[in-house]
Amino acid sequence: MQLKAAIDEFILYIQVEKNYSTHTVVSYEYDLLQFLTFLLDYDCSTDLASISKTREPTSKNRVP
Repeated sequence: MQLKAAIDEFILYIQVEKNYSTHTVVSYEYDLLQFLTFLLDYDCSTDLASISKTREPTSKNRVP
C-alpha cells in the first residue's frame, strides 16, 4: 500500500469512526501530507512495506 492511500484511509477513519474535531483532522492531514512531501522531495519510497522495513528501534527496550 502506498503512503497516500494509507493517509486517506486514516483521515477517513478519524473523521467517521473516531469523530475527531475538524481542527484535529485538518492538523493530522497537514502533518502527514508534509511527511509525504518530504519523502517525495528526497526520492524516498512511499511504499508502506519499505518504510516499515527500514525503521530501527529507538532503544533496546522497544525491540519486539
